[in-house]
Amino acid sequence: MRARIRALLVHYEEMPMTELKFVLDRLGIETSRARTCAEAEAALDGAEPPRLIFTDTVLTDGTWAKVTALAGKGRPALSVIVVSREVDIPLYLDVESGASDFIVPPFRDADVAQVVKGALGGS
Repeated sequence: MRARIRALLVHYEEMPMTELKFVLDRLGIETSRARTCAEAEAALDGAEPPRLIFTDTVLTDGTWAKVTALAGKGRPALSVIVVSREVDIPLYLDVESGASDFIVPPFRDADVAQVVKGALGGS
């Protein structure tokens, strides 16, 4: 039996993460939420850490880069997908140096499934 995939959604504001959560639910991916980098760090240190992290670009106590640094401390290191509200080329280029991927709405099931597959190394 294949293990269920868990993803942590790190965001302060509801949109666009609420839309993404619905897609992940349809894909059978269990989600939990952290509102800050500190909450994300606690979730990563928990008994059942996620396999993936979807993070907003800016949080009240850090940015996507801080979340990526926290994910890199895990064993194994976790894949981080940065979620932006709009296409932002300079941000996309920055993200390429640290995160697994960069996505923007609208979130289509097939597109999110492909991003998840890539972040998990095709598993």
